[in-house]
Amino acid sequence: MSTGGDQGDIVASNKANLDDKNSSEESKQHSKQILNSINSEGGDILAAHKATANSANASDEVKERSRKILEEGEGGGK
Repeated sequence: MSTGGDQGDIVASNKANLDDKNSSEESKQHSKQILNSINSEGGDILAAHKATANSANASDEVKERSRKILEEGEGGGK
């Protein structure tokens, strides 16, 4: 699957599709599958970014990148 900002865009667009009254049920089902896949595959990745964002050993630049990825993963990148 994709990483970083791309994944945040994928999450945001699929969440928007689920809320769109003009989207077909088939399209909404597909979005649900994608979001479920990202959640199951991305859990370890997000956990690693959470640990990095709070690590005393990581540089400020690395911490900020991890925080941004975490925000995007939670839909904050919309």
